[in-house]
Amino acid sequence: MIDLTGQEIVFTGRLASLSRNQAWALARACGAIPKPQPTRRTAYLIVGAIQKPLGAPLTTHKLTAPTLIHLTERDFIDWCRATLALWEKRL
Repeated sequence: MIDLTGQEIVFTGRLASLSRNQAWALARACGAIPKPQPTRRTAYLIVGAIQKPLGAPLTTHKLTAPTLIHLTERDFIDWCRATLALWEKRL
């Protein structure tokens, strides 16, 4: 299981289950550090759906950053759920 606590993360693409603002708020609440663009400290890229016509070049440079670990929206949601479940057990 991934642990995004204290990690800089960046979102790209359209998220299916959350708006970008909701994703940022959830990430912050669970302990991650969302950023609008990758920095030297960014470790993870949360990738939503990227809608482009077949053969069209990608316009997001975020996908080409070689040091970022790509995670799906589902990975991010699963981490949030696990973090919240852990907090609930501690109450």
